[in-house]
Amino acid sequence: MKAIHDDSGYQQIREALSAQYNLSNIEPNIQVHNVNLRGDRSLTLRYIPHQGIPLAKSKHQVIKHLHRLWGFDVILEQVDEQGGVREIARCPNELVSET
Repeated sequence: MKAIHDDSGYQQIREALSAQYNLSNIEPNIQVHNVNLRGDRSLTLRYIPHQGIPLAKSKHQVIKHLHRLWGFDVILEQVDEQGGVREIARCPNELVSET
């Protein structure tokens, strides 16, 4: 940033500082999408990437831990840029390839 002595420079600094507190820049947006209470009791989570940033490879360890806590299948899906949904992790049956 060149200077804060003009309105555009001040606005850039304000946006940079406020971005530090934006949760979407800090934490992944993962929401409970479905809980199949009447069937197999599976838990489906859905990840909506912020600025196209994928989840870390540790997502499989997190899903395994959630499976241990939930006690039934846990499925993690990801929404792509076109709004399509694909499965990116599953426990206990990890049939999804690493991406």
